[in-house]
Order: sequence, then C-alpha cells, then structure tokens
Amino acid sequence: MKIYFNAPMPGKIFEICISEGENIEKGQPLIILDSMKMLNKLLAEKDGTIISIKTKTGDFVSTQEVLLEIDEK
Repeated sequence: MKIYFNAPMPGKIFEICISEGENIEKGQPLIILDSMKMLNKLLAEKDGTIISIKTKTGDFVSTQEVLLEIDEK
C-alpha cells in the first residue's frame, strides 16, 4: 500500500538519508529538516520501500508538504 510521508513543520531540507528503491525499517532516519535553527530527524513510522523522493537538499518545504512516497510492508 502506498503511503505519503509529509513534513511535520515548515523548514529547509538539510539532508536526505535514503534513496529511491531503498528498503527502510521503522525508526530509521529518512530526512533531516532544519526548522527554526534546529535540526529535526524525521524517522520512518513503518517498514517499507522508498518509491519516490519529492524534494531535494536545500528545498524549503511547508507543513504537510509531501516529501516521500513509501510502499508500506
């Protein structure tokens, strides 16, 4: 089942820790978001496979903007 991983807050993409096609596990860091001068690790909520990455390092994102598409296991 395809799920969308959204930004929990506005900020700038500091680092993308995964790549398309990669298998991920619950709790694994996916993206590091710089928001209000704090680095926030966004972690996988479930096991799955990264279908597509909808952003890149340096992009500014808004709250609830889709960052990733994940095929949930």
